[in-house]
Amino acid sequence: MEGLVAGDPTQVTLLLLPGRGREVHRRGREAELDQMAEAIESHCRVCTLRGRAGIVKARTAREYGRRAAPNHPGGIWRTSLADVEDATGLWLALAQSLGVHLGQGAPARRVGRALRSLGPALVIVEDVDDVRPHVAAA
Repeated sequence: MEGLVAGDPTQVTLLLLPGRGREVHRRGREAELDQMAEAIESHCRVCTLRGRAGIVKARTAREYGRRAAPNHPGGIWRTSLADVEDATGLWLALAQSLGVHLGQGAPARRVGRALRSLGPALVIVEDVDDVRPHVAAA
């Protein structure tokens, strides 16, 4: 894994996974799992796993989620932004993953309220490359 990038603290932790590609099974991700745990336990709330396609970012994030589930009583949530092209699609994908009915009003506010209502939670967001500017703005 090429790196872990830390962001701003909030109650919900986001693991962002850029890149597409077929995963290759590899062992020995303990260092990355330890690095994620250390960052998140230090109140980092946005982490990006970086690296080229096929280095098992998604599998590593899912394993982190499995191990960290007791620390996230609000749940472990996953979404993919592979087919998302804009900010609206970003909010729709997050809402769908969280089971949020958007209805009328600003989707960002509705999703934000839903995330806050979860309490401590982990959201694993895959395939952020194509909508990175929208994710950064969120």
